[in-house]
Amino acid sequence: MFKNPEERQAQRREREARRARSEAARAQARMLATPVGAATAAKNAGQTFFEVQLEAGGASAVVLGQIEALGWRLEHAGYLYKVTHSFSSSEVRGLIVGVYLFRNTATPPLLPAG
Repeated sequence: MFKNPEERQAQRREREARRARSEAARAQARMLATPVGAATAAKNAGQTFFEVQLEAGGASAVVLGQIEALGWRLEHAGYLYKVTHSFSSSEVRGLIVGVYLFRNTATPPLLPAG
C-alpha cells in the first residue's frame, strides 16, 4: 500500500528505463524506415543484394552515396514513370522513380559452373 522512499525511487528508475527502451525502439524503427537504415539492416543480415526505390532528383544521389559507403556497390539502375494523378487520358501527372540494385561488397562473387 505505502512504499518507502527506496521502493518509490526503484519504481521511478524502472519507469525511466522503460521509457528509454521504448524511445530507443521508436528511434530504431524510424531509422529502419529510411533507405539508409534498410540498407544497414540488410548488410547486418548478410544479404547479398539490396534494392531501393527513390524519387529521381533531389537528394537521391546523396542517399545512393550513403548506401555505397555502407559497403554496397550499385549494380544496376532503372527508371520508371509513376503516375500520381490521372485527370483524363490525355492529362497525367507523375514522377520519375529510380530503382537501384546494390550488391554487398563483402559477399564473394559467384563463380560460373564448369
